[in-house]
Amino acid sequence: MRKAITVVTVLCVAAGPVLAGCSAKSEDSGGTGTGPSATGLRQALSRVAATEDTRAWLGYDAIAELTRVVGKRPGRGFGLLLLQGTDLRSDAVTAPTDTGIAPLDADYGIEAGQPPHTVTVLAGGQQADRIGTSLTTLGWARNGDRYVGPDPARLTGAGMKTVYGLTFAQVRPDGADVVIGRSSTDLGTAGHPLPGRTLADDQATAALAGCLGDVVVANLTTRYRSATTQQPAVQARVLGRVQQKPGDGSTHWSCRKLASV
Repeated sequence: MRKAITVVTVLCVAAGPVLAGCSAKSEDSGGTGTGPSATGLRQALSRVAATEDTRAWLGYDAIAELTRVVGKRPGRGFGLLLLQGTDLRSDAVTAPTDTGIAPLDADYGIEAGQPPHTVTVLAGGQQADRIGTSLTTLGWARNGDRYVGPDPARLTGAGMKTVYGLTFAQVRPDGADVVIGRSSTDLGTAGHPLPGRTLADDQATAALAGCLGDVVVANLTTRYRSATTQQPAVQARVLGRVQQKPGDGSTHWSCRKLASV
């Protein structure tokens, strides 16, 4: 069966009245991202607390949906779209063996913040025991509910271990999920944040997520300022949802057209 995939990239910039127009309530429960009609993006947003750090930059990947189409091959063809919303792409192949963390086995991933405050949640597909054993073998130390890596500055010449020391500086296994942070990340902001205080509840972030709809890959920020008005705005780059076309079995990408100013 031949697969035809079309990628659509959309830029949405909304400020003032336009943002308000985008913020119509979705069908989830109270904007928390947990209702039966909530999109994957909004569900992912509910896994991260809304803070100044996490609002700075957000990335989302519907990993399981993508791998069903392109397989677990992040470096080939449309597999380049895998993990676009996180900084785990370069570690996707080696990390499962070395660290026990398996990005490509997750249902979805969400990353928030910028280094050194980046926090990532991989939801589903993880094995806590395997992660703990692998990280301990690699030299990570257990500290309460997490594993903390050595100082990357002291790992000169250590190859991939140096890379892991940056990306996986802090790791908190959580059942089938895992929360990953950089050296200065507050891991308490992700995983199971207090209801009502998540990015799904944040007015600007939730409004943008509502505009984007049910997407597969998205990168967005609420710190963007319009080049025209210099007013606070929201910006996103989004790739549409994988859809099965009735009748011929071919796979297509689609994205709702968004208004911009």
